[in-house]
Amino acid sequence: MDQENTKDPRDLNGDGKVSFGEKVQYGLDQAGDKLEKAINDVKDGVVESAKDAKQMIEEKMPKVADKAKEVYGDAKEFVKENAPKVAGKAKEVYGEAKEFVKENAPKVADKAKEVYGEAKEKVSEVSEKIKSKKDAEA
Repeated sequence: MDQENTKDPRDLNGDGKVSFGEKVQYGLDQAGDKLEKAINDVKDGVVESAKDAKQMIEEKMPKVADKAKEVYGDAKEFVKENAPKVAGKAKEVYGEAKEFVKENAPKVADKAKEVYGEAKEKVSEVSEKIKSKKDAEA
């Protein structure tokens, strides 16, 4: 065989010998090439995935927009139909609450006065007992 046809690709300087440094450099070059290829493959995959995502979004957006309009329309119709009922019920509850307060406020005020008076008496009694006890000790 001809020696040119069997040249070792690791002989980077072409001197016919493969030194340790040439082996290391050759290995690093090969690893770099594989790493570059892997990075490009990943990049291509990301670009392709982004294109697929963009296409899917473009296809789905009109459907999403239509559904949003439909839901908005349903909600608007629901509010239109039910707002008067809700407002009427709110007025009714407000009226009942107002009437309840009107009827019961005097009773609550009288009871509060009664409880206050009882508490005031108890405080006076306790105060007198304390004063008497202090006077007796003096």
